[in-house]
Amino acid sequence: MGEILLRSRLSQDMFSGLAPWLGRAPGGLLHVNVLGCAIFAAVSGSSAATAATIGRMSVPELTRRGYPESLILAGPLADAAGLHTTFLALSLPMLVIGIIALFSFNAGRHAAQFLFQAAAFLGAVDQRLDLDQLERFTDELGGRDVTPFVRPLDDRPHVIRVVKEPGDELNFANAWHTDLSYLPAPPAYTVLHAWDVPAFGGDTMWANQYLAYETLPPALQAQLLTLRATHSAGMAYGTGGYLERVADKSSMQIEPSDDAYRVHTHPVVVRHPRTGRAALFVNPVYTTGIDGMDPPEAQALLQRLYAHSVHPNLTCRVRWQPHLLAIWDNRCTQHFAINDYAGQRREMYRTSVRGDAPVAA
Repeated sequence: MGEILLRSRLSQDMFSGLAPWLGRAPGGLLHVNVLGCAIFAAVSGSSAATAATIGRMSVPELTRRGYPESLILAGPLADAAGLHTTFLALSLPMLVIGIIALFSFNAGRHAAQFLFQAAAFLGAVDQRLDLDQLERFTDELGGRDVTPFVRPLDDRPHVIRVVKEPGDELNFANAWHTDLSYLPAPPAYTVLHAWDVPAFGGDTMWANQYLAYETLPPALQAQLLTLRATHSAGMAYGTGGYLERVADKSSMQIEPSDDAYRVHTHPVVVRHPRTGRAALFVNPVYTTGIDGMDPPEAQALLQRLYAHSVHPNLTCRVRWQPHLLAIWDNRCTQHFAINDYAGQRREMYRTSVRGDAPVAA
């Protein structure tokens, strides 16, 4: 368990960073945030249900049960960091990848910036936002960005509708990828809000690219630090590309373009600007080659990296609920939307948060 905590960077220093936001609750009752619950579950081997119960215990009861006081956060987090005390079931493998909590979008920037130090994916349940609120939340995270080659809403150029109708054969994002890695400055985060979800199926998976790099052999890690990869949207969004050829199988409003064939290069391993950690930054949808390397050799290396980067041990899987708000960090993740809900409807609204050009690790 100690290894999991270390690799997740869930340190006491991170918790102390919340101290200025916290206030003592009446009667000495403490509220434990979702990170605390996750750590308690990991340290004690407790189930997620037990971890949820922890959030309602008093300090004496917590200490009597042997939980370290250094991990207990005082005060109503809904007023401080924007976190509510309700805890959604969290599996231990998600500790290194994602955290699901309840937090107020009004304090989203502060909560997300803190939680993203420990996880690459955040999910907030029961967030009943309209599109104005979704856009304001996106602005809080760093500002809206456009999504090329997908038609936005008529009156909202930064919002796209992600939909699969019951009669559609294909869904959107049904392949491992990092959003918009073909841009000179890909988005820092993606925000996705669920409106209509199927009764079963339609999950999304995320893969942690910090761990993808960290679990490679040292010699390969060193080699990758010297390389840059080429990225292009042409295969997917180019004129005559895949999405234009299958347009009759999906309700997505795709706008194919010759501009999609433009090529940009990024480091194969990037340094995250906030966490300082190295992350693998290649994906099978948008990465087309390795700068200066013969194509056969480049493809052999890329295929190895693609397979490794989405190994099940590096992933988490989220079952969507109505009003679930998902935010993920594109600088250290890939994701995959599973197409296993034939005959059912799924509708979501997505925004992108402005990012910077990736920097080599």
